[in-house]
Amino acid sequence: MWDLGEFFPRTAASGRIDFLRFEAGLHRQTAKEFLYSRLRRRTGRTHGPMKPTSAPAQCTRLLSLFQNLHEVGVRRLQDVETGHLETLVTRWETQGPHAVVSKVNLLKHLSGHGPFLTGDRLAIVPWPHRSAKQVAKLTTRRENSTPRIGQPAGASGTEYAAVGAAWSAVSVG
Repeated sequence: MWDLGEFFPRTAASGRIDFLRFEAGLHRQTAKEFLYSRLRRRTGRTHGPMKPTSAPAQCTRLLSLFQNLHEVGVRRLQDVETGHLETLVTRWETQGPHAVVSKVNLLKHLSGHGPFLTGDRLAIVPWPHRSAKQVAKLTTRRENSTPRIGQPAGASGTEYAAVGAAWSAVSVG
């Protein structure tokens, strides 16, 4: 059990991570090494070390991932194949696209920290060159998708500015 309470704000419920929830052996060792690595090291170029306040939730997600892998017939991370990952994504899609993004990101982090895991690690890179949002088929709206309010026909730029300034004066005053 790790107690990260010293790093949590006073309002946080608990900073304890109970590794006894994991199967004894490789899963427990992998969970400890993964969380330690996430707290200390970057994942790739874009993700910095994990904040201690995120560790309990990450631990819960990792436990869920191990259970999901067991359901599709995988006992060790090194035995994971692309087909298993696609099966998992199909199952996770029932929970919504954001759940898929969260779990795919966890797999990508697990792969990124593989060199620091001694007992078990992913032998493949999950969905190389694809983001978690692409895997989840989550589309994002384009930035600034609201149509622009045009200038009234026949009004010059100075007239339009004068009307805007008058409207501001009336609404403020």
